[in-house]
Amino acid sequence: MNDPGKQGRQIQVPKETLTVDPAYQRPLNVSRAENMARNFNWAAFGALTVYRRPNGDLKIVVGQHRWQAALRRPDITKVPCVVFENEKQALAAQRALEAKTFIGESVETRNISAYRKHKAGCVARHPLPRKVQELIDSSGRELSEHGGPTSIRCIQKITSLMKNYEAELRRIWPIMVEASEGTEFYEDVLDGLVYLERFANQSITEERWATRVISTGSKVLRWAIQQEAAQCGYSGSKVRGLALMKRLNKGLRSKKLKIDEISILEG
Repeated sequence: MNDPGKQGRQIQVPKETLTVDPAYQRPLNVSRAENMARNFNWAAFGALTVYRRPNGDLKIVVGQHRWQAALRRPDITKVPCVVFENEKQALAAQRALEAKTFIGESVETRNISAYRKHKAGCVARHPLPRKVQELIDSSGRELSEHGGPTSIRCIQKITSLMKNYEAELRRIWPIMVEASEGTEFYEDVLDGLVYLERFANQSITEERWATRVISTGSKVLRWAIQQEAAQCGYSGSKVRGLALMKRLNKGLRSKKLKIDEISILEG
């Protein structure tokens, strides 16, 4: 069994002495905090989960919005906290521990975005999000919750592909990055290319196909996927892969990409 660590100590803490670490915490929802302040109730407040860092800083891991509600109440000076002490822990290890606690609470209550879960997972030193982040860093783009020509936002899809089809994803990645230059990084195009790499009779990394993907560009490839999905009445990896296969084969008379029926059923 894993080591549960030391039990926390419940104490009253001056509210101004508490802080949060934005490296893993979710952004503050101001309207939510203000609503909680207007309808403040100690029974609902409970206690904040707090870690005391080696330098004495008190970091809120669970309860940021409740704390913010208390900050907006002049009649409240102290808040109940369960404080966990790790005096001998290095700062990086301490932050990793905090992030793991944050992820555990957030997954249980299902109130964390894929973006924030990924960021917290990196701080917590989880292998999967760290591999995904290295891949994103290699693209020269930044992870963001908003799409754009210099960002990547499809973190949930990339994480799923890394978990299940890492080899294919890594082979396709540089081609996808180049095909997306100057435009948004489209999740459905990446998904379709990985599907083709899994099931097509030829690898998309072969120069002929890689060049064709890049020259066609992700915008046109995405349009092909949207058209195919409209005709089928649904979308998914299989539909995306087939749409890309048809678009990349356009104008060719021989040596076309093919996906056999068994592979289609498996997809």
